[in-house]
Amino acid sequence: GFEPLETPTFERLETLLGDLREGASARVVASLDSLAARWSPARFTLAEAQFFAGMSDSALANYGRVTSDPRHPQAGLAFERLYLIEEAPTSPAVRTLGRIAWERWRGQASRARTLADSLYQALPLNGPLGARAALEAAELRIEGNDLRGALAPLLAVADSLADDRLAPRARQRAGDAYVALGDPVKALAQY
Repeated sequence: GFEPLETPTFERLETLLGDLREGASARVVASLDSLAARWSPARFTLAEAQFFAGMSDSALANYGRVTSDPRHPQAGLAFERLYLIEEAPTSPAVRTLGRIAWERWRGQASRARTLADSLYQALPLNGPLGARAALEAAELRIEGNDLRGALAPLLAVADSLADDRLAPRARQRAGDAYVALGDPVKALAQY
C-alpha cells in the first residue's frame, strides 16, 4: 500500500514538480530519486522525470517498480511507458517521445504537437516506434480539435499495421473521431 501523506514530504514533492515544469534537470531527478527512496508515492513522478530527461534505463526500472503494485493509481500509465521504452530502448525517438510527454504534462500542447508531427513524419510507420509516433500525433490533433487531421495517422496505423498491438486503439480512436465529425457510417466501419 501507500504511506500516509506526510505534509513536509508532500510539500517537497510539490516543490520538485514546480522545478520539473521548468525542466527535467539532473538536479530535479536526483532530488526526486532521494524523495522516492523514502516515500514511495514519489516513485512514479521520478520515473516520469527520468523519461522526460531521456534517462530511459532508469525510467524503465522505476516504471517497473510502480507496476509491481497493481493498485498504484498510475500503474496503467507506467505499463504504457514500459512498453514504449522496451520497443526500442536505444532509439533517439524514445527521447523525443519523452520530450513530447513532458511538453504535454506542462500544458504546452502546441510544442508537443509540433514534435509529434515531426516524429510521425520522420519515422517509418512499420518501424519499432512508428505506430507510437502516429498515435501521439493523432492524440494531440484530437486534443487541438483537429479531428480530420487526426484521421490520417490513425487510419495509417489501423489499415497498414493491422497486426500491430496499437492497431485496435487506432481504429477505436478513428471511430470516435468519425462520431464527433457526425459520420456514424464511417464510425461503425471502424468499430
